[in-house]
Amino acid sequence: MKMIWLTCVALAGCAGTVSDVRSHPVFFEAASAKSLGALSQCLADKWSKGEVNSVPRERGVTITVGWHFHSSPVTEAVVDIDDLGETRRVTLRVRKEHKSLREDVKSCL
Repeated sequence: MKMIWLTCVALAGCAGTVSDVRSHPVFFEAASAKSLGALSQCLADKWSKGEVNSVPRERGVTITVGWHFHSSPVTEAVVDIDDLGETRRVTLRVRKEHKSLREDVKSCL
């Protein structure tokens, strides 16, 4: 019984939905003069080994990256790119602190 309980606790710690990640504070935020399409494509290329999803929004796009853990999707990062006219605001939230994710976003700016 202890093993089942420990497994459940361990799996619950791995859960990560977009809503879960959005509840975390902003990990990185910056502005870019690059187009929405160029930023989105750069991030998709950087994270091509994971599961990358892009959802258009009224004034931008939300990009998520994650993977599957025992057949359950786990969202690792959420990037909101907001089109502010001449610039784009890029906001990164992560499930757990990953400097490599921040560096990927920085390199696309």
